[in-house]
Amino acid sequence: MSHKINDVLKSWNPQPKKRQEIKAKNGNNFTALHFWLGTGDFIQQDNIRSGMEIQKFIEFIAKKSPVKLEIIKNTTLNIPGVGLKEADILFRVDSENKTIIYYREVKGNTNLDSEKKAANKEKIVQIKKYLEKEYPDAIINSACLCPAWLDSEKGIEGLNDFIQLLGYDPLSPEEHVELGKAIGLKIREALRMSN
Repeated sequence: MSHKINDVLKSWNPQPKKRQEIKAKNGNNFTALHFWLGTGDFIQQDNIRSGMEIQKFIEFIAKKSPVKLEIIKNTTLNIPGVGLKEADILFRVDSENKTIIYYREVKGNTNLDSEKKAANKEKIVQIKKYLEKEYPDAIINSACLCPAWLDSEKGIEGLNDFIQLLGYDPLSPEEHVELGKAIGLKIREALRMSN
């Protein structure tokens, strides 16, 4: 049976925070994500809000997945010796003989400076180690996910690998571009309505 991600997109309705609720520096931070979404003209606050909506979209497609999974609701983790860390996406898949915990850190800006790259990698390692202790009998599958990338490369998971984990059909390059535009239009309209 075919499972198309575009079919799920039809039922997704972004609900962004109001612009004044977002603290941001002045300027525009154009990223691969905003290029994919067609939202390069957004001000910084709207870039942040669109990034938050993409994270919600990733969780939404996981919830609608043909794979039977459980979204782990509490994503604020109190890691001993580290403190509070927020995991972007956490879900578990239980089969007859194993449990897999999937953790994804969703990033739109893959051109992070070396200091931010190191901090992001360290966060993923810290959360993975914490999950290994919390779920000792489970396999922990963690990655940095950039939905604007179709395929995985340079240690970053692309959208195709992620959606195939969820049981969806892979996207062609053309379908990926069209999906980004469609998501971007939905986010643009939701942002317009929320201001």
